[in-house]
Amino acid sequence: KTRLGEELVSWARQQGVLSVTLHAYAASRDLAYTALVDALRSPTLAPLVRRLDPVWRTELARLLPELLAEFPQLAPPEPLLERWQRQRLFEAIARVLVGDDRPVVLLVDDLQWHAVETLEWLAFLFRFRPQARLLVVAALRTDEVDASHPAAAWLLDQHSAGLVTELMLAPLSPGETHDLVRQVAQRAVDEATTQSLYRFTEGNPLFVIETLRSAPDFAAPDIGETAPAPHTLSPRMAAVIQSRLAYLSPPARDLAALAATIGRSFSYAVLAQASEQGEELLVRSLDELWQRRIVREQDTNDYDFTHDRLRDVAYAAISPAQRKLLHRRVAGALVQASADTDA
Repeated sequence: KTRLGEELVSWARQQGVLSVTLHAYAASRDLAYTALVDALRSPTLAPLVRRLDPVWRTELARLLPELLAEFPQLAPPEPLLERWQRQRLFEAIARVLVGDDRPVVLLVDDLQWHAVETLEWLAFLFRFRPQARLLVVAALRTDEVDASHPAAAWLLDQHSAGLVTELMLAPLSPGETHDLVRQVAQRAVDEATTQSLYRFTEGNPLFVIETLRSAPDFAAPDIGETAPAPHTLSPRMAAVIQSRLAYLSPPARDLAALAATIGRSFSYAVLAQASEQGEELLVRSLDELWQRRIVREQDTNDYDFTHDRLRDVAYAAISPAQRKLLHRRVAGALVQASADTDA
C-alpha cells in the first residue's frame, strides 16, 4: 500500500502536481500535529507557508515557532483555549495546501498511526474548499484498526458524507508474483523458484520483496515445498508480523498461541476444549483475532490463520515450557473431539 501511494505521488510530481506525504509512526501516534509539522517544514510546503498572509502565518507559528524569529513583525499567537481558535489553525494549514486553484495530491500513509488531531484536520480539509482540486490517498492497515480505533470512526464519518472510496488490496496472483520477482531480482528466475516463493509469501508483496532482499541468491530448494523455520524470515517480515500480534489484547494473544499450536487450521470445538478461557472470553478473543485479520472463518466452526507466516511467528513466540503445556492441552482436546465424533 505504501509503495502504491509513493508511485502515485511520484507520478503526480512528474506531471507538475503539488504532492505532499504525511508520515506517521507507531511511536508518534500520541504526539499531536507531528505529521503536519513535518510536512509544513518540508521543502515542498515551506515556501508556501511563507507566502501566506501574516494573519495565517501567526496561526501556524503555534506549530512553527521559528516563524516568529523569521518574521519579527508577527504577533505571537494566543493560547488555544476555544474550539474556534483550533478551527483557525486548521484553516491556516489548509490554506497552505489548497489556498489557490492548483491541483494537489496528499498521501496520508499509515492512517492508523496518525494522531486524532491529524484526522480532525483531514475532516476539516475535505469541507474547507469543496471545489478544490484535491486528491487525498490514505493507506491503512485494517488489521490494526478495530471498532474503537479513532481511524474507524473517522472513516465511518467520511463514508457517511460520501467522501471516501475504499479499495482493498488483494494478494498478488502467481503471475503477478513472478513479475515482481523478476523486477526485484533483476535477473531471470525459473518457474519452480517463483512458485515456491509464491507459496511461502502467499502473494504478499512486502513478503516477496523482503524474502528476496534477505536471500538474493535464493533458489527453489532454499524455500522448499514447506514453510521454513520462523527464524529464516527476514528481520522486517518478522517485525511486521510481531507488531500485528503485539497489538492484540493478552487473552487474544494467548488464544493465537494456542491456535498456532493446533496448526494453521483449527476447529472451534478443539480450541474451546484446549483453552482455559471461559466461553464468553473465548468468543471475545476469537472475535478479536477475526477482526484483526489474524484468523478467518473457513466454515461454521472452522478457522485458519490468514497467512502461514502469522502462525509461524505466533508459534515461535511461545516459550519451551509453555509450548509443552499447550501441546498436552491440544492432544487432550483432539482425543476428546475424536471420542465425541465416535460416540
